[in-house]
Amino acid sequence: MIIPKGYKVPKLSKLAIMVIKQKLFESLCKDHDGKMLGMWSVSTSPFMNPYCIARHKNGNSICSKCFSIALNEQRPELREKLERNTVLWTTEIIPIECFPILPVTMFRFESFGDLNNIIQLVNYFNFCLVNPDVKFALWTKNTFLFKMARELGVIKPKNLEIVESAPLFNTEIDPTDEWVDRVFVVYTKEYFEADFINCGLRKCVECQNCYKTDGPKVIKELVKSAQRMKPRAYLTKVDGQWVARQKCGAIVAINRTKKECEKECRAKGLVPEKAR
Repeated sequence: MIIPKGYKVPKLSKLAIMVIKQKLFESLCKDHDGKMLGMWSVSTSPFMNPYCIARHKNGNSICSKCFSIALNEQRPELREKLERNTVLWTTEIIPIECFPILPVTMFRFESFGDLNNIIQLVNYFNFCLVNPDVKFALWTKNTFLFKMARELGVIKPKNLEIVESAPLFNTEIDPTDEWVDRVFVVYTKEYFEADFINCGLRKCVECQNCYKTDGPKVIKELVKSAQRMKPRAYLTKVDGQWVARQKCGAIVAINRTKKECEKECRAKGLVPEKAR
C-alpha cells in the first residue's frame, strides 16, 4: 500500500471496511455510452474542483467549453453522484482492504472531473495496486501534483498510463511531468483531416491506445459539442405501454404508443432512445 510521508490511514472495523467497499463500488460508473460503451470508470465533480472552476472561467482555456459541466447541469443525478465521489475519494487515505476487485480488464480515472489533491491521487494508485491485472488510465491537467507526490515517496503503479490533457484547442503540448505517458489534444472540426484524428472513431475497449504502454504518444479527438448535448430517456415496453426512464431509473413518460412517448420525452428536453 502507498502511504505518503506525513499521512495516516484510518483504522476501521470489519463492518466499516464492508460499508466503504460498497460505497466505492457504487461510486464507479458502469453504464457509459458512446466511445466508452463497455468501459468502467470513476470520476469526481468539476463543480467541487477549484482547478476546474478556475479554468472554466478562463475564456482562452478549453475548459471554458467543458462538456462535463454542461452534462452535469442537465443531469442532476449525475452531479449528485460525482459530488459524493469527490468526498469519498479526496477526503482521506482509504485503507487498501476497502478497494473492490474489478471484473473488467480496462478502467478509466476521470472522464468527468480531474485530480483535486494528493489524497485522491494516492487512492487511485492504491486502487491500481489492488487490481494488478487491470489496465488503468488517468486523464488530468493537474500534473503539478505528481512532483509533490514523488517528494512524499509515492511511486506510480506499473499498470497505470497517465494522459495529460492539453489546455487549449488545436495545440499539441509536450508532457509536463516524467509520469505522463502521452498527451490528449482536442481539435475543432475545421482541423479534421483523414487519418489525423485517432480518438473517437472506435470504442475504447476496441482501440485501447490510451491503455497500452506502446500506444501513440499523442491522442487526437474532435471536440464534443456541449451546446447540443441533451440528457437521454430510454424507452421500454411494459405491459402494453411504452415507459421512458432516465439513467437514474426515474420514469419521465408513460404512453400507449411509442410515438407519443417519444413526443412527451422531447417536450421535456430529453432525447428518446430505445433501451439496450
